[in-house]
Amino acid sequence: MFMDNKNNAIKRNASPTSSGWAFQTGAGIFLMLSNIKEFDEIRIEGLDEDIEITVGSQKIYAQAKSTSKMGTPNDALSILKKALESLGDAYLNHKDETKELVYITNFSNPLCSKYEKMFQTEVFYRMDNLEDEDAQKIKERSNSGFPFEKFKIIILRFNGDNLEKFNIIKEKIKEFLIDAIGDSSFSNRVFDYWYTIFDINATDIPTNKKPLCLKKEAIVWPIIDAVFSVDSLSEEEFKKMDNYEDFEQIIQTYRSIISTQGLNYEFINRVLNPYFRLKSANSTVDIYTYINNNWKLFDEEFTSINDTDIRRCLIKIIMLMIIKKNRKMRMIKEAANL
Repeated sequence: MFMDNKNNAIKRNASPTSSGWAFQTGAGIFLMLSNIKEFDEIRIEGLDEDIEITVGSQKIYAQAKSTSKMGTPNDALSILKKALESLGDAYLNHKDETKELVYITNFSNPLCSKYEKMFQTEVFYRMDNLEDEDAQKIKERSNSGFPFEKFKIIILRFNGDNLEKFNIIKEKIKEFLIDAIGDSSFSNRVFDYWYTIFDINATDIPTNKKPLCLKKEAIVWPIIDAVFSVDSLSEEEFKKMDNYEDFEQIIQTYRSIISTQGLNYEFINRVLNPYFRLKSANSTVDIYTYINNNWKLFDEEFTSINDTDIRRCLIKIIMLMIIKKNRKMRMIKEAANL
């Protein structure tokens, strides 16, 4: 509920507030990915700031402010002042551990600058990147002792209806997945997962004893299941191992068995260990050759399936899924510096 200053009417629509929460969550994902190799944990709606990212023994404190109206709001500078005051307080409370102070916003011209066209979205600006008079606006609205050398400002696109406003966040996720595994087709699933856990994190009330931060491992590892499942295997890949006609039927009929074996730690090791030993001895051996030469080792474990052709194909599919999933895990681990 809020007041309309023009006619003093009471407005009960909470869309602007909801949009602000959504922006904060999206901004958290964006800042996390901007620091993907360095960060250790993240907290949305932390003890001191909207977003708090731990990097080693230091923290990045971020204020996230948005507007639901396009253009430059008249109160942009007053909102900037509030953000700077909050960031300044965070710094005073944690001088030694402050790595960066970030103001992230979707205001197209957050400094009400006459040089508006110089601002690009998704670019971090430091004080020495700004025109003198714009830098002065920041100085005039900051508390005494504010560490300008640690301050950054970034404009994040966040406009459109429904999920359109998250397009730039999804693009950032795509960039990460392309860098990590060369495939961005799972970006929507990753976005849904991260948005959900960040949104929930924002609703939990932290304390000094229980800061309730999300650790990198807890954020990154579960996306393996989001980005890789049996559905990500293609018939084209399967044909490199076998000429059985009905690949899709096996996937649909035996989905439960495939999923179960894909989580069977002992079975996974029995598939992977010989593969890695072989690759170590001969790096030119490909996955498909290995599977064709070794699938019979697992034949006795699937004798409940009477059709020998289906049994053969099922084993090959499971082996392929395990090896490819492990490969992507290693690639994501490297990309996130886990």
